[in-house]
Amino acid sequence: MTRDDTKKLLLAITTMYPNYKADNKALMVDLWSEMLREYDYNTIMQGLKAYITTDTSGFAPSIGKLIQMCNDLNKPRAVSDLEAWSLVYKAICNSNYNAIDEYNKLPPQVQTAVGDVGNLKQWAMLDTRSVKSVIQSQFLRSYRDVVQTEKEKMRLPETMQERYKVLQDATIKQLNAL
Repeated sequence: MTRDDTKKLLLAITTMYPNYKADNKALMVDLWSEMLREYDYNTIMQGLKAYITTDTSGFAPSIGKLIQMCNDLNKPRAVSDLEAWSLVYKAICNSNYNAIDEYNKLPPQVQTAVGDVGNLKQWAMLDTRSVKSVIQSQFLRSYRDVVQTEKEKMRLPETMQERYKVLQDATIKQLNAL
């Protein structure tokens, strides 16, 4: 967004929320402009519209809330934890001989929570009771962590997301080397 776009955005916010005032308007424009410079004006305005139509607090949105609203509008719905487990359980049932194919069919977040193809193969060799209790519990905990981490990452500007991805890949390589 440009500085002029930021002024229009803040004008819309102060129009909708008259109690939202800044002691130093120039500083507020500078700060908002800097924090939102990587975002498209129309996307942020869609986030503002979504916030305004769903807000019941009566308070103006923060920068982070606008970014969150934009991300929620522009990303596909994540698979719920039980839907993810259903996919994994189906993959486990067919992983004695087809673990690689089954792993590749899973959505990326589910793959991350599973870990690797070897886990599917090992889980396929376990008895059903262990899979439906211990493995399910461990997977659900891991999947929830993966989804939460992904949500937090999506709140970051794109340049920071790229750095985050590099660090995450390096960490995974280190863990796999153990």
